[in-house]
Amino acid sequence: MIIFYEKTTGKIIGRIDGRIHSKGHLKMWMGDKAKTARLVIEWKPVKWFTNKNQEIPNDCLDSCDVHGELLARIAEFEPDCDAFSKKLLMENEKNFKFLSNFKIDVKTKGFIEKTTSEKNEDKKRKENWVKLREDAKKNKQKVIEKLYDKNTPIEDKFDLLLKLLNLNKVSR
Repeated sequence: MIIFYEKTTGKIIGRIDGRIHSKGHLKMWMGDKAKTARLVIEWKPVKWFTNKNQEIPNDCLDSCDVHGELLARIAEFEPDCDAFSKKLLMENEKNFKFLSNFKIDVKTKGFIEKTTSEKNEDKKRKENWVKLREDAKKNKQKVIEKLYDKNTPIEDKFDLLLKLLNLNKVSR
């Protein structure tokens, strides 16, 4: 998992989920590099299983079955980090929104819980975004009706098309 956050506040601005990252993933960046930082959290396999869900001891990982195929097919992963962060990330596996209650401690690079005011601010921002999207959907229908109205002058239809494009961006 790669987490991008603001260098000054620790606010998480985005993430790339996954346990194993390619060179392409590691080249990606979110935001302005001068204002954001990233935290790369490696996940390591801790248990290996056959395709029949039987656990394989670590000393037998290179073993093959009677057909010459490797036994190890499936791995159980966990984050390679401190115990508190590990617990949070494992919880995030079950509930994708879980990390939204946390930010990054810019000094220790660990997770810390957001304050109540930060959580309320996030909630208000989300409510405003939902309202904006709902309003855009309502306005979109009105714009479409005007666009197909035979009485709408052709000059106005161009402006309506531009408005419709902007409303589509918001209502996604």
